[in-house]
Amino acid sequence: GEHLSHGTVYRLRLRVKDELNWSSWTEFSAPLSVSVAPPRPALQQRSSRELQAPAVPTPPPTVEVQLMKGLDAVDILADLMSATGVGGSGAAHHVHLRLRWPRFEGRMRQVEYRVFMWTLTPEQRRRASSRQPREQKGRCVLPPITGTQLIVLNAEPTAPQLQVDDSGAPPQFALDPADVVEVVAASVKPRANDKGGKEAGQEDAPSIIAHLKPFEAPPRAAKALLHSPKKVAGLGVGDDDDDDGLGGELICADVDIVTLPRGYGYIFGIEAKHSMGTCGHVGDWSSALFSRFVEFDNTPRQLSVEIDARYGALLFKGSAATRAQPTDEFLVMEAKAVSFTDEHRTLPRAAALAPGGGDAW
Repeated sequence: GEHLSHGTVYRLRLRVKDELNWSSWTEFSAPLSVSVAPPRPALQQRSSRELQAPAVPTPPPTVEVQLMKGLDAVDILADLMSATGVGGSGAAHHVHLRLRWPRFEGRMRQVEYRVFMWTLTPEQRRRASSRQPREQKGRCVLPPITGTQLIVLNAEPTAPQLQVDDSGAPPQFALDPADVVEVVAASVKPRANDKGGKEAGQEDAPSIIAHLKPFEAPPRAAKALLHSPKKVAGLGVGDDDDDDGLGGELICADVDIVTLPRGYGYIFGIEAKHSMGTCGHVGDWSSALFSRFVEFDNTPRQLSVEIDARYGALLFKGSAATRAQPTDEFLVMEAKAVSFTDEHRTLPRAAALAPGGGDAW
């Protein structure tokens, strides 16, 4: 009603009145919280045989990370020469990952999702190892590490790419996207978190790399009713289980990320909330699902050359890399001027113009 506000806890009591006077008050009722519960991951359906078997603990839902085949190794080495934000400049090796998580269910079918990504340093990884999933409070905190997943790469074109996790399962090779029939809700290419560009106290905050919302048809001009309600019901409107356009029981999203040095890694998180109506306006985001800590083992087999040159107050940087097992290969290197902001991004303070740190004038 108009006198109730979302997020408030109420306790009620009652009294009645006849023609003469009021009765005494009743006892207070149990606390009543006026809130919309956020959606939760759908429970896995179990067969009758599994229900009759001895109680086996069901693993909690997580975000599954699957390595997919992307660019060939030869093309990767010729990719963008950009800074990774952690390991400095050099050849940027990109990998193609597919995230899968169970569909969330709530009071409404329309549920939207938010995908987070943490880029953890060795020091942050050490601090995150002691966290628990229930301690996820606030937006600027580290996620818990529920496991590790190692992606093994190699610069040779004939070497396969595979992933190994700590669950004891056999290694899995990279899958071909053409061989997997799935509805991909989003495809993004984020960059690693820039620790130097964040404000104080924001170093542990994640990046929102995707925001998935159900499909909503564009508004149409008002037209005359072409079908009666009975005919519309016969057309099966609203009977499609995938009417939100995000997929079936599993939601998928493709992520192209840059590989990081050994010791660094990524963690992905998923949150959900109701998307439309009153539940969407006043509802809260659900508790997050997390993936394993994704790290990389990359053995480069090519020659990488980096040059830093200074002419007066100008700084020039350039890098180039050969192919694996080069034979009579020529490298073309272009050293561009680095802006003052990029040059001093990782420094605690701006460098002085004079070499001795004195007055330049």
